[in-house]
Amino acid sequence: MANRSFVAVALLAVLFVGAAHASSRAPPPRKPSYSSLQDLVNKRKDLSIAKYIAEEMPDWFLKLYDNFSGTMAIPNDAAFEMYTEIWGGLEAFKDLPGRYLGYLMLYHTTFEMAAYSKDLKGTLAVDTALFGYKFTVAKTSHGVAVASPHTIARVIEADIKVGKGVAHIVDRVLIPFEPATAEFDFDPYASLGDVIKALGSVSLYGAMAASKDGQDILDSTDLVGTMALPTEEAFTAFVAEVKKTNVTGPALDYAVNMILGDHLNLARAYDSETIAGVKQAPVGWNVTAYGTPQGHYFDVEIRSDGLYLKGYTTGKVIFPDVPVGQGKFLIHLVDSVMITAQTAKALGLSATAGGR
Repeated sequence: MANRSFVAVALLAVLFVGAAHASSRAPPPRKPSYSSLQDLVNKRKDLSIAKYIAEEMPDWFLKLYDNFSGTMAIPNDAAFEMYTEIWGGLEAFKDLPGRYLGYLMLYHTTFEMAAYSKDLKGTLAVDTALFGYKFTVAKTSHGVAVASPHTIARVIEADIKVGKGVAHIVDRVLIPFEPATAEFDFDPYASLGDVIKALGSVSLYGAMAASKDGQDILDSTDLVGTMALPTEEAFTAFVAEVKKTNVTGPALDYAVNMILGDHLNLARAYDSETIAGVKQAPVGWNVTAYGTPQGHYFDVEIRSDGLYLKGYTTGKVIFPDVPVGQGKFLIHLVDSVMITAQTAKALGLSATAGGR
């Protein structure tokens, strides 16, 4: 796959010189902006197949694109019509399992940055939302191209505002792998580890995978409960602060175990609507302590900008209700490592934290 990508990038300049057209000197018309991905595909007649794919996705998946601040490469209908030929036509393509359509959406997306064509120089390898897969973007004097292992696409319409992010219309579907060999399970993610990786918390995944018990939990497909999952940024910042304490050995293991417990409710899968309807959210390894004076909990706060869990640290739920397996375990992505006041007291942490 890597060799194919390299060759594709090497061919970009040749392809663009041959495909270049004389451009008008008239200033381009002002581009409309769109509130969301669905707003864009609903209003553009040339994106009807992209609209179909979006409509086939489950609600929890589409929430990834709410308040969008990343970048999307969206193939137009002509691009999809060429691609669907390998499946025997459009109707056969539409009959594919939902996970394949999900792969394509994720592979054409990066949530990490809003990348405008004017800011691109040379070539850039981009981590896509399909975990472990990249594409390469190249800018030449004749335009912008995107190289995947199996296709090279031209950006034919750049810099369309979508929410806080940006979309680029491309003339080919980007193909990350041979569909018959696809390894991902999409509808829904089967294990806790699948979801953690899909949400980008790769450092937390690595920390858990360092032990056999942790790997067993990551691989489990029959978990029941709820987890507040810190973002990659929140977890790495927390690790950096822990290293400054010079705490090691059993003392560190004890603290990590307590703090991990503060991210879990092992009684049932609580969705965000249920959490928002209570005053306190019990957490911890000991289910029998929930709701008792010995139990650990977060105060639940509804603020103008969202749902918060407040303890020693305070975290905002930035992406709720992501199911694991058949939905008996739910994950809520939060913007902080969560520590209850009870855990902070047990660990002798300072009286105040950098909460909100």
